[in-house]
Amino acid sequence: MAGTSSVSGLVSGLDTASIISQLMQIEAQPQQALKTKQTVTQSLVTALQSLNTKVASLGSAATRAATASSWQALAASSSDSSVTATATGTGQPTALTFRVDQTAQNQTSLLSAAAAGGLLSGQAGTLTFVGAGGSVVPVSVAAGATPQQVADAINGASAGVSAVAIQVSGGYQLQLSSGTSGAAGAFQVYSGTVTKAADGTLDTSAATALSLTTVRAAQDAQVTLWPGVMGPDGQPMTMTSSTNTFTGAVAGLSFTVSQPTTSDVTVSTARDDTALTKLGSDLVGQLNLVLGEITSQTKSTSTTNADGSTSLSPGVLGAESDVMFLQNAVSTAGSGAVTYNGGLVSPSSVGIVVNSDGTFTFDQNAFAASLAADPAKTQAVVTAVAQRVQSVATAYSDPIDGLLTSNITQQQSTVQQLGDQISEWDVRLALRQQSLEQQYSAMETALSTLQSQSSYLSSVLGSLSTPSTSSSSKSS
Repeated sequence: MAGTSSVSGLVSGLDTASIISQLMQIEAQPQQALKTKQTVTQSLVTALQSLNTKVASLGSAATRAATASSWQALAASSSDSSVTATATGTGQPTALTFRVDQTAQNQTSLLSAAAAGGLLSGQAGTLTFVGAGGSVVPVSVAAGATPQQVADAINGASAGVSAVAIQVSGGYQLQLSSGTSGAAGAFQVYSGTVTKAADGTLDTSAATALSLTTVRAAQDAQVTLWPGVMGPDGQPMTMTSSTNTFTGAVAGLSFTVSQPTTSDVTVSTARDDTALTKLGSDLVGQLNLVLGEITSQTKSTSTTNADGSTSLSPGVLGAESDVMFLQNAVSTAGSGAVTYNGGLVSPSSVGIVVNSDGTFTFDQNAFAASLAADPAKTQAVVTAVAQRVQSVATAYSDPIDGLLTSNITQQQSTVQQLGDQISEWDVRLALRQQSLEQQYSAMETALSTLQSQSSYLSSVLGSLSTPSTSSSSKSS
């Protein structure tokens, strides 16, 4: 509601501004009721959104626990500290034995001023780098270039080789290092131009291969599988990698080597009991979050009245029947018995325990004992519970037609409609205030006119009575 403008009450003596303000407060009562309803409805939307988020998280936890591949989680281990094993996914427990023959390394070579044929001594020309894969990258060397400037030119040429000019006794050495690990990173250096034909053939007739001093040769990492066992060709069976990490040899397992070994190494995968335990504990944890949210948002609060009596006010979601149905559905889904091998099995036997207050507890010891005794049964029971919970969560929190989602959409629409009505009342009240101000201003103007007329009449009457008084005085 717009602020009340001051209307002068100098003529009437009335505080017209205060009168208008009080009248406007009465006029604005319907709008205030709309604002109160909008605030209450927005609080309901916020509470429903908070609950819906938790139900969606419960659905995600249930989906993971109900997915068969989740129960194939693996944990990797290695018999040698120089080899690190990593579980890369799901699969069946397995083991692989090998011996590390060599680790991967990139090529590092030295090019001396003498070997460069003057290209490190100010002579103009071209250095051409030829990679193991057939790449050809020429690098122009300007006349008078210093060794460092030659190194800079190499580094800026995207040759896959980094260069550093190092001053040593007797001159400069250019240290060249491949940016690619393994045999694929090997390179040669030519003085002059090397051309490459369409079929990949290299023509080095216009170039001279430069002599490089090997600091470290390019090589792949290599392991010999099942040492002592020969392959079909009568040779040891090996596996190589351009890096020190081997992937793809065994489903769900990769391993990284750091040094050659003289004894056999065994890397293996086994059922990841920690990951499986987390499936159950996460499910129970999310169940409790949803039930806790419902309890918190529906709990009644008591208020002591002036006469000493007590009034109870329901929580924000206390009147929402969908929420009550959700609470019952979640509790039933998490605690109901599961059919397995023709009989009924309680979820508590796998660690999903319902408490007397309706909350859940995850008994890790019971889960571990069940998993050790009968993994298939444990998976079946937890999966069945998770599927029921997932179904409930989807019914309520589906982003398209979930019951909570639909309720939120409806309440948000109500908030918008109330906002539109409040805006309409702003216009109506502004016009009403303007009308009152005009009425009271007109009243003041009318009173002022009447007052002026009264003064005039009094003056005229006063002037008429004055001569009569004078005449009487002369007669006497």
